[in-house]
Amino acid sequence: MYCSTNNIGEMDILELDNLTYIEYTITKSSESYFIRVFFFKTNSSFWSAQFCCFKEKKDEYADNFIKWAKTIDL
Repeated sequence: MYCSTNNIGEMDILELDNLTYIEYTITKSSESYFIRVFFFKTNSSFWSAQFCCFKEKKDEYADNFIKWAKTIDL
């Protein structure tokens, strides 16, 4: 499964440890960023949480984004 967003293009919808998310990189004002957006569903609503870092820090933060997303309690 994949999704498409304005100005970013198509990306895979990923799943890991009961988390659903997308990830992408963007460049704004000559800085590149790595972004992961997690999606959550409750009985009555949907939620998203976005984590972002400089692209060159991806390896340092990517696993933490997963860890931090697991702490979200809705």
